[in-house]
Amino acid sequence: MAERGVRILFVREPFLHMNLNTLEMSRRLKKREFTSSQAEGIVEELMEAVRNSDWATKGFLKGEMAELKLEWIRWMEGLQIAVLGLMIALMSLSSGLLYFLLKN
Repeated sequence: MAERGVRILFVREPFLHMNLNTLEMSRRLKKREFTSSQAEGIVEELMEAVRNSDWATKGFLKGEMAELKLEWIRWMEGLQIAVLGLMIALMSLSSGLLYFLLKN
């Protein structure tokens, strides 16, 4: 297989941009006494592993954290409304009970 200067721009998620120079990888492996076919095979396998991997970038994690924070805030608001409703119900019940006890 003839060597070509190939730069691959790999985009899996909107937040991930990876620029890999496969020719340079292959040259570095050959300098370390790998044969041409071994170096090309290693680079191809590495590229396949990168294509099949899920990557988490800082931007992706920040987006996930923002979603979780928003969900947590919604749960807290719901709990506050539930507690307020419970307090109103208990106050209503206690005032009715107090009225009943004082009347008799």
